[in-house]
Amino acid sequence: MSIILLGLNYKSAPVEIREKVSMSKTHIQRNAEALQQLDGVDGIAILSTCNRTEFYLDASDDQRAVAALMAFISSYSGCATDLLQQHLYVMKGRAAVEHLFTVAAGLDSMILGESQIQGQVQDEIGRAHV
Repeated sequence: MSIILLGLNYKSAPVEIREKVSMSKTHIQRNAEALQQLDGVDGIAILSTCNRTEFYLDASDDQRAVAALMAFISSYSGCATDLLQQHLYVMKGRAAVEHLFTVAAGLDSMILGESQIQGQVQDEIGRAHV
């Protein structure tokens, strides 16, 4: 098992790309089964707000999972994979978990210390698809 984060935020991508990749709660629920069935993915949680979309994976095969998720995001958003790769960041293991805590604490927000993100993280973790 590996924990992998694949995401983009206000620092890594312009608003036009963030809007295309963003998923509403309805879209997350609608795509949950397809996301869970991605090659190499054992579980997934998605955090999608106005300033970030992040996919947290429990992966049995890092490379297959990232490739499958990239293809899914490209198809879903209509953005070419090479364009997405310019804006997406990938973190693994401890770095991915530390990033999630930084996000939840509001330390990676446009407005430092924003508390709304805590509730959004809690909601999305509660809806994790494992």
